[in-house]
Amino acid sequence: PRAFTPLAGAKGVNESPVIPAFAIIHGVKGAIEVQGSTYNGNMPSQGGDTMGDLELAALIYYIQNSFGNKVGVLYTPEQIGQIRKLSNERTESGQVTAAELTKYLGKKLDGEGYEPGTIVNKKTGEILEAE
Repeated sequence: PRAFTPLAGAKGVNESPVIPAFAIIHGVKGAIEVQGSTYNGNMPSQGGDTMGDLELAALIYYIQNSFGNKVGVLYTPEQIGQIRKLSNERTESGQVTAAELTKYLGKKLDGEGYEPGTIVNKKTGEILEAE
């Protein structure tokens, strides 16, 4: 109890793709407040630095569109590249903290995500026609 934050309705999950991406890529340490409650967990990296861009985009989409969340954006590889650039610019090493994540609240990415219903080959990134 109180170790891992809820994803349902979490401001950081819904306001920016950078926050869930950083949690996946780097993990999260220390106290973090979500919906008025404080959680103090130690989530390790989930391997986001070794995932392909489309795999990371799919995982962010799942988090932002499950548990009652309805962001509705599937990010493109170019947009995931923007997140990876921000990740590479970090001056801290290891897991992120709540203070670091707060800097990305409301952070939008350049460009538009894929149109709803777009089918993408996750190996090649090729946009496939729906039948």
